[in-house]
Amino acid sequence: MAEYSGADATVQATNDSSIVSKASTAAAGYFEDAFVGHVAIRGPKGRLIRRSPLVHRCYYVRHLGVFQMQETFLRSCISFGDPYNVVVLGAGFDTGALRRGWPQGLCYFEVDFPAVLSRKEALLRQAQVLRPEWLHSCGADLRDTAEVEASLKRAGVDFQVPTLLIAEVVLAYMEHKEGDALIAWVAKAFPNCFFGVYEQIGPHDPFGRFMRRHFIQRQCPLRALLTNPDLEAQKARFWAFDRVDAADMMSILAAAPRDELMRAFQLEPFDEFEEFHLKCVHYFCLAAMSGTCTKAKRKWADSESSVSLAKSISASVCDVGIPRFGLAASYAEGHLVICGGSGTFNASTSDAPHGRQQSIMHVKLEVPSCGIPTCKDKVFQEIGEHSAAMYCSSTVVDSQIFFFGGRLAPQRPSAGLSICKFGRDGPVVKQVNQGTPWPLARWRHTATQIHLGGPGVLILGGIGAEVFSMQEAWFLDTESLTWQHFSVEPAPDGGVPAPRHSHAAALGSGGVMVCGGLDAEEHILGDAWTLHAVFDGCFKLAWRRALSPLPQPRYGHSLHEHLGHFIVIGGIESTYGPSPVCVFGKPVDIKCHAMKDGEAEIF
Repeated sequence: MAEYSGADATVQATNDSSIVSKASTAAAGYFEDAFVGHVAIRGPKGRLIRRSPLVHRCYYVRHLGVFQMQETFLRSCISFGDPYNVVVLGAGFDTGALRRGWPQGLCYFEVDFPAVLSRKEALLRQAQVLRPEWLHSCGADLRDTAEVEASLKRAGVDFQVPTLLIAEVVLAYMEHKEGDALIAWVAKAFPNCFFGVYEQIGPHDPFGRFMRRHFIQRQCPLRALLTNPDLEAQKARFWAFDRVDAADMMSILAAAPRDELMRAFQLEPFDEFEEFHLKCVHYFCLAAMSGTCTKAKRKWADSESSVSLAKSISASVCDVGIPRFGLAASYAEGHLVICGGSGTFNASTSDAPHGRQQSIMHVKLEVPSCGIPTCKDKVFQEIGEHSAAMYCSSTVVDSQIFFFGGRLAPQRPSAGLSICKFGRDGPVVKQVNQGTPWPLARWRHTATQIHLGGPGVLILGGIGAEVFSMQEAWFLDTESLTWQHFSVEPAPDGGVPAPRHSHAAALGSGGVMVCGGLDAEEHILGDAWTLHAVFDGCFKLAWRRALSPLPQPRYGHSLHEHLGHFIVIGGIESTYGPSPVCVFGKPVDIKCHAMKDGEAEIF
């Protein structure tokens, strides 16, 4: 990390981390940039520091947003050969000026702290990168608009020509009034401009609180975020402009060509969909336009707001658990049994070692007359292992728990089957040897208890080498421990559910209800289907389309049957805001009486 000095050093240093991520994303093939590697801090032996696939995707979507704003301006706001400006506020080490071709007539201005721009120029000279005549450095503190204006004038800017301004995660680091002053100055100084912004929204939900905490720990808090928490508040900041469009990054993804997204999303094995989509709904792009630039073609669809909460019920919780995600859990014979996940083995302290866990663990619960589960010993005890750590399924059949599938890594799926049985000495686990026939390895599938001539588990969908079709199903006879493969017939109208994973399923009186999920192109689904069985000498399975889809598309949720109704809990939606519990097709706000004083815990 560079030796920046002064009170703004931590904010300036965010540039170095961001450029490392951009360089890693470009090196992985998400977009072309032959220059960013020259200005990125390197690791041992001079090698580029490699980021995770999740970071690559997030910076790829950021690239898409900026690219879409650039293209909208270039295609709609200028005429070929006429002069125009590009002004990057808080440019840092960004190499956007160099990595793409620009139409004739360009003057490009990079504005940032002088120390940041000086380091960037030195690194490019060291790499023998020739600086084009149309590229200008303007050292200035963005909190001082008079200094910014003077620096741009010295560089020869023409304030009257069409101007594209870009600010990537700049206003959020400024105090609210400082950012408003910069916005007002832009609106006044550039009468024909397209002002593109990329930064954060949504500070109040669990992900937003985690995001705020992250930047506070890095000593560069998001100072303006609480004052401008959503798209409407962000758009209101730009009241002095003639037109303002804004959308979260899910809409930026939707505006990108499908073949381009599929190209990028197939570059690396990936299985962090929840984190990726949460990041996308907590960042946004905004385009504020004035003068001749108001004719810019609209690029994004409006981002939807999460459904409003209809009514409240009360719920109590038992404070027991292990900090993990991607685990499976079931309750049987008075025991809570969990399997796998990523997190700690059996500790809630922040310094406990984290990693993928293959252990199967249990804790004994007691249910007194009040009906609220409690436990004397909140420490889980290990009782065995399952062959895969993440996103296996856990299904109770006749007081036994069956764990199937999962993965160790996105390229290492499992078809393992483990059984937890309960005896006098407590639960024990055994693993079942694979035979023939046997379903293919998968994770993020559903496994539903069902009776087809005998008790068993029905496997639907999931990810393996590819996303599995919903026109096939596998049934495990839990008495003989043998598998049967079914080809599922279409609905009467010929329809069949799209191949999917991360969906939810539950058995009801009409069959197995399936809803939501992610399809093979990573679209979030909101449809609902019923899989029913017909006995005609042998069992046959067929789909029926449910009349009522989910109120909002979602995935990673759970589905439960209760008193003839289905209840949806949790999951990820394509909108900012808490995903409500849905009861009888309507959202319900769950009020938990076990919360501590002050702001609720993240989990």
